[in-house]
Amino acid sequence: MASDLRRADIPRLMAEADAIAAAAQREFGTLTSAQWNWKPDRSEWSIGQCFDHLSTSAYFPTLRAIQTRTKRATLWERLPILPALSARLLLHALDPDAGRKVKAPAILTPSASAIDRDLLQRFVDVQRELVAFMAATPHEALTINVTSPVKPVITYSLLDAYRIAVVHAQLHTRQARAVAATPGFP
Repeated sequence: MASDLRRADIPRLMAEADAIAAAAQREFGTLTSAQWNWKPDRSEWSIGQCFDHLSTSAYFPTLRAIQTRTKRATLWERLPILPALSARLLLHALDPDAGRKVKAPAILTPSASAIDRDLLQRFVDVQRELVAFMAATPHEALTINVTSPVKPVITYSLLDAYRIAVVHAQLHTRQARAVAATPGFP
């Protein structure tokens, strides 16, 4: 499912982001607080933590700067080969079909305490805002290189940033489904 997004265009990414938000509301919107915060074991995330992790809007300042035409390219973003390579590696690492775990950077680690169920609406709002940014992005801006919100030496095109954001949402939505399917889930 995710591998086809490695070359997805904006309409496909918008549709997938909308579908992820709708599925999250449908599948997790009626969970109790106990279900939302239940963890299969201490080393794994709860459903709430999956959506807490996805509810950051770390790309949004860059997206706003691109929309207002105030974004200036960094040295790393101007290197010709690095952005394409970074995108391929990151999309491969985040692919939900790959079946491997990827450790979240400390900056994006979700809260360890109980997470309010209202956070699901925050995730849906972030997805909607991402779709709005995609819809408003002129075609020529898709080749602008942006910096990862996690590591300043990792860069990729704006189109790849959109792909990464959607694949990332796929990954953690699938993770949340796996938690709900775990034996012992309340």
